[in-house]
Amino acid sequence: MRDGLTLMPVILHPQSVGTVRLRSSDPRDPPLIDPQFLTADADVKAAVSGNLLTPTVIRHPSLLT
Repeated sequence: MRDGLTLMPVILHPQSVGTVRLRSSDPRDPPLIDPQFLTADADVKAAVSGNLLTPTVIRHPSLLT
């Protein structure tokens, strides 16, 4: 296996919905961002499924030596 292999599931069509709001009327103030990652059950299930698949992926013959 190659050194440094890192796998992280990516949810391509998340159902979780976050918010982006203005902090103030000053355009130099950064916005208030609340991504609400993994707040939808479907997103949590997708992330868990992806993590459970990781051992199968890293044992694939094309990734060994």
